[in-house]
Amino acid sequence: LAGSPDGSQAAVGEYANVASVWDTVSSRLLARSFRHDRAVDAVAFSWDGSVLATGSRDQWVSLWNVADGTRIGLGMHHAAGVGAVAFHPSGTMMATGTGDGVLRLWDVASQRQIGEPRRHGSDWFHADFAPRGARLATHAAANGVALWHVAAGSLYHLPMGHVDASMLVAPP
Repeated sequence: LAGSPDGSQAAVGEYANVASVWDTVSSRLLARSFRHDRAVDAVAFSWDGSVLATGSRDQWVSLWNVADGTRIGLGMHHAAGVGAVAFHPSGTMMATGTGDGVLRLWDVASQRQIGEPRRHGSDWFHADFAPRGARLATHAAANGVALWHVAAGSLYHLPMGHVDASMLVAPP
């Protein structure tokens, strides 16, 4: 589940191999055209709300034009199902997390991986960038929370145990 930046839309990943977008005021279905070959476990809007990222158990992340539902580019392949997607505030980069505990950074325009993948845990996890984009918080059920310094792609802090990850994405 993800809300658009202006709060007017909500995206939902479904076990029916699709993501849908809903109008949050009227509760009307706006689109259900964001298809994958397996369940969609992760969704995220770009910070301007124009692009939807979907991550699936089919090991692909796809980017979609929210206005017309068309796929942007070929997508980003992973070695395991994708359970986390997050856009950097600049809109030029995104993070993905997979069921084998691997974190990757991607260039949105080229849909190419940036740097080397990093490991965080061995299970599904969540990811979110700080509002200024200098940090990325990840949470893995077995390993707790970790903060990453995005520019260097290195671990910012050691895993911090089981805490509310929403408290960790404050500026910077």
